Amino acid sequence: MASISSLGVGSGLDIKGLVENLIAAEGAGKTNRLNVREAEYTAKLSIIGSVKGALRDFQSSYSSLKLSSTFKSHTATSSDSSAFTATASNSSVAATYSLTINQIAQAHKMKTIEFADQTTSIGTGTLQFIQGDGTTTDVTITDGSLQGVRDSINAANAGIDASIIFNGTGYVLSMASTTGTDKAITSITATATSSGALTNFETGADPLVNLSDIQVANDAIFSVNGVSITSQSNTVSNIIDNVTLELKAGDGGIAANTLTVGRDTSAVETAVQEFVDGYNGLITGLNSATFYDSDTAKSGVLIGDPTVRGVVTQLRGLLNTTTGNALTQYNSFASIGILTARDGTLEYDPTKLKAALASKPDEVQELLAGGSGTTSAIGIDVVGVTDNIGAGTYAVDITSAPTQATYQSNALTATGGTFNLNAVALADREFSVVIDGVSSATLSLTATNHGGTTLAKGQSIAAEIQAAINGDATISGAGSSVAVTFAEIGVSGTYSFSITSAKMGTASTVELIPGAGAASYLSTGLNITGNSGSAATGVDRTGTIGGQAATFVGDRMTGSGLYAGFVLDITDPTANGLYSIKVAGGNISKLDTLIDSFLQSDGMFDGKTKGLTASIADITAQREALDLRLDAMQSRLIKQFSAMDSLVAQMNSTSSFLSGQLEQISKIGQK
Repeated sequence: MASISSLGVGSGLDIKGLVENLIAAEGAGKTNRLNVREAEYTAKLSIIGSVKGALRDFQSSYSSLKLSSTFKSHTATSSDSSAFTATASNSSVAATYSLTINQIAQAHKMKTIEFADQTTSIGTGTLQFIQGDGTTTDVTITDGSLQGVRDSINAANAGIDASIIFNGTGYVLSMASTTGTDKAITSITATATSSGALTNFETGADPLVNLSDIQVANDAIFSVNGVSITSQSNTVSNIIDNVTLELKAGDGGIAANTLTVGRDTSAVETAVQEFVDGYNGLITGLNSATFYDSDTAKSGVLIGDPTVRGVVTQLRGLLNTTTGNALTQYNSFASIGILTARDGTLEYDPTKLKAALASKPDEVQELLAGGSGTTSAIGIDVVGVTDNIGAGTYAVDITSAPTQATYQSNALTATGGTFNLNAVALADREFSVVIDGVSSATLSLTATNHGGTTLAKGQSIAAEIQAAINGDATISGAGSSVAVTFAEIGVSGTYSFSITSAKMGTASTVELIPGAGAASYLSTGLNITGNSGSAATGVDRTGTIGGQAATFVGDRMTGSGLYAGFVLDITDPTANGLYSIKVAGGNISKLDTLIDSFLQSDGMFDGKTKGLTASIADITAQREALDLRLDAMQSRLIKQFSAMDSLVAQMNSTSSFLSGQLEQISKIGQK
């Protein structure tokens, strides 16, 4: 508003103060109302920002409960940690194992004779190391000092560590292999290229003169559930699926130790407690924003706000809903000890959750994290689902079928004596096979003259070969088997044997190896080993999961990328084409989706924020309009009071003139 000046000169009144007071009185009430409304809108806007932050904090409090891996954690407990320790991965199976340790694996350690100085040249050339598994490593020595020999051995990366030790009077080179007899140092041969004593590092002398053993190499020897095992390393991860053993000490197999693999529920218990605490923190914050105290007549900024009321109602509804299979025992939050109190917060009984996890952990996982996968496809079993993939349906496309390995013999033109093995020596009737990567013992055909037609004779021998292979304990123990056939091929009178593995894909292999006889009957008589030396291998399926290429090992299909956790067993050999996997979601995922809907850009809070922001902007516009109206009012009052002031000035002037005239008239009478 414009300033007021030079008023009241004519009238002598404080017209400036009078106008300013009138304008202030006119604007005070309306300005106060606008200020109150703006403060209310600003406070609500701030509280809604805090509510959104509280919802995000709550989301972070239960993030681990969305992961199925949280529910699959396992522990591996040793009855004697000084003998061995163990770790278990998420895919472990709860079980108890008996474990005895005869001896642990040791590294081979050797030392040289004593040298007076570690920098004086000993000699250059080559040291050839041969280890227990036949590995040969040539180490070139260019710096012939003890230090140079040490550095060259270490740089060769042959699994041999060299170090220099001062024994109080001189320097000794110590060498240590990795554990196990396969890596033991069986010999060191020196080839000198300069004068010196490089031969001091040779093992040729017997007994050793320049080198001596500090420790002999040993393999680890132990047993699990009575099965004897030998290992080159004390770290063993291929004996019990998804369990790694770390052998610490052996006692000759005297003590029977126990390994217990079980579920680790502590992660779930911690995650549920964090969820409850996070929810209670959220509800406490919402209650403080919407409360009303009748005693003090005080209330929260958002009392009666439908947005917050809607949030609380939907959250409570989800927490109190029975989900999943109604026939399961643990299908609600209440069933695992989480109840809603009268003030909206959660009351939690950890003992109920412990009991649920102890008795039916899979039901608890389905309730909270979900993650189980199902398919209506016959012949496809869902073994595993990608962790935290989210509920939904995912496409599986099997684009080609697998093939079995078939070992085909060369063509055979049968003669009358082809199938007579009566006079064939045992060595020539012997053979062995490798089926699906498993080698058989030495097998043999019987010394029999097979009768019947040519086809019948060949089929009789085929049946005998099949029985011999499938009867091998190693082959059958590995779950492998073959089908052997004899059939006419091509031109009439020409036949062929074939050996086909029962397995599918690249896991399916067949190789036939003739015996040591000089005139192997399978080669010379039956022509079965015509392709000896090249094993037949099956071809894996091809396909995708979620549109990304999958890998196949036998009947097992594994996804890649985002779908790497999808594992399917294809039990139907004819399975081909498009299928689908349905992944179930848990209550936590549903809760997360609900909160996301609150917080999204077009969600209820976003609309509320936009409305309050618009209201604050409207207050600003009303203030500007009020200022314009008061300016106009001021201008009008100034004009009115100016006119009055001029009139009063004129009247004062007239009054003064008349007073003077009257005074003059009064003086005339006096004369």
